Amino acid sequence: MAEHVTKQANLYAVQTNFYAARDKNCSNFHVDEAEIRKFLGLLLISGYHSVPSENDYWSTSDHLEIPMFPKTMKRDRFRSIKRHFHAADNSNLAQSKVAKVLPLLEMLKKRCQANGTFHEYLSIDESMIPYHGHHSAKQFLKNKPVRFGYKMWMLCSAGGYPYNSEIYCGKEEK
Repeated sequence: MAEHVTKQANLYAVQTNFYAARDKNCSNFHVDEAEIRKFLGLLLISGYHSVPSENDYWSTSDHLEIPMFPKTMKRDRFRSIKRHFHAADNSNLAQSKVAKVLPLLEMLKKRCQANGTFHEYLSIDESMIPYHGHHSAKQFLKNKPVRFGYKMWMLCSAGGYPYNSEIYCGKEEK
């Protein structure tokens, strides 16, 4: 399993470096697989531990301090990787509205399935990832707590562990 994660992190490092050099003309930017793993780990943790702004993850204030963030990566380095991060080659994208993030979503789905223990009670429902920018896969759901964003269909345990997910990109022909 560790070999697969290293292979994925290496792929993201290669794509990120390629994007920074080719599309952003930033030849002095370079990231390796260890930094990509740290970056993705910090992103996942930030989904569970939310603070008012991104800067606050590196705050030294007593009521906001999260020592894991500054120990793992400097704030400016995190932002630089975030600005250049790519999971797929722009010149060779699949026919999907979410092709740029599809490799990352598939990797997360495989890891959840490999590490999860199926429970007797399962739930299939929609989930919203908040997003207010412009994108053709963005949905609007009236009378919901999160009205704008990406809609995902999720198969979860009674405790909320995600076993399977699929991002909704609009009505399909079949």
